[in-house]
Amino acid sequence: MTLSVSALSDLLDIPANDLRAGFSYLHAVVYVPDGDSEPGLRTLHASFGDYLFGRAPSAFRIASSLGHVILARGCLHVMVQRLHFNVSMSHSSYKPNRSTTPKTITLSLEYACLQWVYHVYDLPEAI
Repeated sequence: MTLSVSALSDLLDIPANDLRAGFSYLHAVVYVPDGDSEPGLRTLHASFGDYLFGRAPSAFRIASSLGHVILARGCLHVMVQRLHFNVSMSHSSYKPNRSTTPKTITLSLEYACLQWVYHVYDLPEAI
């Protein structure tokens, strides 16, 4: 699942403009869609994460657990704030839902509901 700038900014609680400005320095290694709500935010090369987590000089290296901590908190915060009874706006509990996702389920909420467990699972034990 690829995120949009607005979905990631929602999860990180950072204004989309600030996030986009930060990504502008990484344009050689991160693809940023033109529109803030357009999904597709991704690294351009699979080894970029390997570089940041292990091979980069110590001044640039980051712990992979840091991302999991931040995203786990963001996912849980989004779910607490936005999940509510009948969030999918179903008309019936016995008829199938519409094939399209209702506007009440944003990309950040969808990501949070589907991915939170992976971020929590990879948290360091000390937290």
